[in-house]
Amino acid sequence: MEGAGDSAGGFFHRLEGCDAIARYERRVNLGVGGNTTRDMLARAETAAVFVPRDIVVMLGCNDVPRKGDDSKDRRVPLAEYEINLRRILRQIKGEHSLFASSFPVSSERTGVQEETLSLYMAAALSIAADAGYETWDLYGELVDCDPARYYAPDGLHFNDAGHAMTASELAKRISKWG
Repeated sequence: MEGAGDSAGGFFHRLEGCDAIARYERRVNLGVGGNTTRDMLARAETAAVFVPRDIVVMLGCNDVPRKGDDSKDRRVPLAEYEINLRRILRQIKGEHSLFASSFPVSSERTGVQEETLSLYMAAALSIAADAGYETWDLYGELVDCDPARYYAPDGLHFNDAGHAMTASELAKRISKWG
């Protein structure tokens, strides 16, 4: 995740000041906006060089088909998404590994249907758990929250409060790794 929608550069940058990650001499964010699991799979070797380091994997919803989509060829069918994710997670698993699901997005603004995103997130969480990752169901936690609380006006990205909350929650989880 690149941090779109946040005045401080995103939750990854917000984590820089947290005690939970101060012990890591190298912190790398390989998130690229607009990427799908196809793109991530193509660069998984880049992330694999950091293994057996601790790793946090968080995917957006770029794979998920949507209504009125001008980029249908970029979307990844659920079966392919599952295959890609299994391969990615197996290849980059670290000593401590956390997988965070995507967060809900606005169907009206993005065309991503809640039912479809829910299927993708359920599959992702199951695959991550099967691969031995600690999981954080961010989607499930926020699916019923007031969108104005955490989301940028585009309905696709977090606002400052969403990025701050994500950084705080990640810091709590990472601090347990000791």
